[in-house]
Amino acid sequence: MTKEPLISIITVVFNGEKYLQQTIDSVTNQTYKNIEYIIIDGGSTDETLNIIKANESHIDFWISERDNGLYDAMNKGISKAKGELIGMINSDDWYELNAVETVVNTYLKNPEKRIFHADRYDVYPNEEKKVFAFNPSVIKFKYFSMTYN
Repeated sequence: MTKEPLISIITVVFNGEKYLQQTIDSVTNQTYKNIEYIIIDGGSTDETLNIIKANESHIDFWISERDNGLYDAMNKGISKAKGELIGMINSDDWYELNAVETVVNTYLKNPEKRIFHADRYDVYPNEEKKVFAFNPSVIKFKYFSMTYN
C-alpha cells in the first residue's frame, strides 16, 4: 500500500450521450489526482464516441466495440486497470468532488477492507433529490464476485 495509491475508475457506457460528459467531469475534477480513468463503450451509435474523443486528454484508456453486456464490459475495464483500488461509475452517475479522496483516506486508515461504498442520491426530472443510505445487511458477497472472472 502506498501513501498515494493509484485509483482506477471505470465507466461502462452504451449510448450514454445525455449524461456522459457530467460523469467524465465528475471523475476528472476530483480533489484526489492519482486516478487512472478507463472508459469502455459498447459500440454506441449516438454521440457517445465524440464525447469520449473530446475528453481523450483526461482518459487513460478507452475502447469502443461491441461487448456481451454490462459485466463483460466491466471485466474489460478491470483487465486494463492498474490501480491499487478500482472504482466503477455508471455513465449516468457522478461523483461528488471529494469522493475518491474520501475513499482513499478511508482505505489508508483501514487497509484490511476490500469493499468501499457510499450513500447515493436519486435525482428526478423535477430536480427532487432523495438520499438513500447504504444498508450493509442487503449486500451479499455473490453480488461482488460476479463482476470479475
